[in-house]
Amino acid sequence: MRAARRTFIAVVSVAAALTLSACGSSTDGATTAESSTAIKGALQDPADDSEMDEEEAGETADDQGLSSNNVCPDVSPADILACLQSNGNFTYFVTGLNADLLGELSEGGPLTVFAPTDDAFEALGDEVLTLLSQDEELLSIILAHHIKNSLYYTPDLFTGGSEFLDLVGFSAIEESPDGVITVDGAVVAPGDNVVDNGIIHVIDKVLLPRGVEEELNP
Repeated sequence: MRAARRTFIAVVSVAAALTLSACGSSTDGATTAESSTAIKGALQDPADDSEMDEEEAGETADDQGLSSNNVCPDVSPADILACLQSNGNFTYFVTGLNADLLGELSEGGPLTVFAPTDDAFEALGDEVLTLLSQDEELLSIILAHHIKNSLYYTPDLFTGGSEFLDLVGFSAIEESPDGVITVDGAVVAPGDNVVDNGIIHVIDKVLLPRGVEEELNP
């Protein structure tokens, strides 16, 4: 599996470098925002008047007693990207991000990211990891599915019913009698990891958008 990780990181890193180079020399007038929208499509939550600036987000977190950060507690200030990079347990996720998604996690917000650990990616198996390393578009669609354009603290995951599920593109959010929360079968680690431009929820499974699972397992 270590070999699979090295291969995934090497291939995706080269693809990302080529993408950045192409973006720097392009003359077709396409903007970063347009590219990001094309990748995320319907998976991207529409912006609305309920979005808060970073200061308001921090105040809300304090009010709910959820201003914890177990992902990068010693990094300050920290945006979502810097936080995930500093931890070292989200290598697949961070390495797979294209230029637009990297910029979004470092400069965008407020955002909520459901971040799969490296173990979550390795659970996909070598064959799927190889496929994803070769299909940049499919990989970007999957990673974008984990990024939501609003702030969702743990209690917010249970307040919107089916409309909320449709909004974020999930099929099921459940809580067991002993308090374990799952999103489409992925266990969400307890607590909200609040950083400068949003929230990180650590999960133990890669979330697949509707219809993508068939592509990975035809």
